[in-house]
Amino acid sequence: MAILSVLAVVAALALTSVGAEAAPTIDGTIETGEYERMVKYDNDMYEVHWTITDTELWMGITAQTTGWVAIGFDPTDRMKDADMVFGWVNGSGTLSIFDAYATGVNGPHPVDTDQGGTDDITEAAGTESSGWTTLEFRRDLSTGDSWDNDIPTTGTIPLIWAVGNADDFDSYHARRGGTMWPNDAMVEINTAPSWVYVGEMVEVVYWINLTVWDFNDVTHTAIHWDTMTHGEPLDFTAYPNASAFMTGEADGVYEANFTAPDEPGTVYMVVHAIVGGNHFYAAMEYMVMVKAEPTLSVVGELPTKVFVNTSGDFVWVIEGADAGEVTHTAVHWDTMSQGEPLDFNNYANMVLGTGTGTQGEYSALMTAPETPGTLYFVFHAIINGRHFYAPMEYSLGVFDLPTVTLD
Repeated sequence: MAILSVLAVVAALALTSVGAEAAPTIDGTIETGEYERMVKYDNDMYEVHWTITDTELWMGITAQTTGWVAIGFDPTDRMKDADMVFGWVNGSGTLSIFDAYATGVNGPHPVDTDQGGTDDITEAAGTESSGWTTLEFRRDLSTGDSWDNDIPTTGTIPLIWAVGNADDFDSYHARRGGTMWPNDAMVEINTAPSWVYVGEMVEVVYWINLTVWDFNDVTHTAIHWDTMTHGEPLDFTAYPNASAFMTGEADGVYEANFTAPDEPGTVYMVVHAIVGGNHFYAAMEYMVMVKAEPTLSVVGELPTKVFVNTSGDFVWVIEGADAGEVTHTAVHWDTMSQGEPLDFNNYANMVLGTGTGTQGEYSALMTAPETPGTLYFVFHAIINGRHFYAPMEYSLGVFDLPTVTLD
């Protein structure tokens, strides 16, 4: 008889309802981001993926075994009263899956239909590949069957799991455990950019929802990232770069920063936390596009000297940005050098740029001061909320108009 038992301390989990549009596809494979939640047990050899809609539980389990896989919801004492799903995939690829109920602390767990109940697994699929078995199934949160336990959308329930080495209903487990479903330590990204410029700081705000654990149980959390994808299963050790490591924050909100690479491309990152000794991740690997920075450059030759009170057009071009991304561009000037770093705020005067009709090209009509001296100026643009400049502070001499004296 297959036996599942909980650990000495039975923990519980708060479940969170999500919209029905998040429902996965029950096909025996678990795709990246297919489910709303995921957690790993058994040294990462047993993964639980799930989505809860208003009325249904959708779940995918993948475990390192070529035998059976089982999970039990809401036991009262070790195995007793656990509402179980038990299944395997044989060598020819055929799925066997059962809606069962444990009647004793160490079993047995007869199927519901043998106890006068009903089979309430409404859809299921499974695969076996490279020593791993994957089961996917769905069921109603409340079936009306006395041999099923309701799965609440709020509140807490304990969880048990096990795997066996054989494809049959009665063989003993090879590994098993009792734990808590991870919405009690649910990692969710709050804000993260979909793209950044090269060398720009990436800021990610995320939340660890602690229902059962105390915030002091968060012994490690960080953003781990790479310039290549590592896909499923999520594993922070596969990513060579990381933000600063953090520990528990009382409000569960974390801000992680890291600097994007110096070359355009894509950053792939995972949000990871160790809570109560368990590893938790946000739902999927997150992508951030890294773009080349826009550039400002002068069109043609700038004059090196002008006369007082004379005017002329300065023309510059912005490359690497669409017109709609440019919210401001201008020439900022002063009669004193402001040096490095370039900062348009330091210049007392400004002439707004206007489009010339040529893509990315702008011009400004500049009028020299009334007194001789030197004029210092920068070309500046605000693009997607960031500030960009032409490469340097430019200068030109301002001279009095020549005088002609008649003898």
